[in-house]
Amino acid sequence: MLHRFTKASDAAQNLAAGLTDKLSEAHSAAGHLANNGTDNGEQEKETPAQN
Repeated sequence: MLHRFTKASDAAQNLAAGLTDKLSEAHSAAGHLANNGTDNGEQEKETPAQN
């Protein structure tokens, strides 16, 4: 029984580590998109006012 628990615990740790990696990538991508969207939006708003 202890062996089964250990294997399940290892699998859970591996799953958690994989999910953490994917969430980190998604968070980074979302931040990148948000920053690019803000930069582009500000430039588009400022450009007509300058003309």
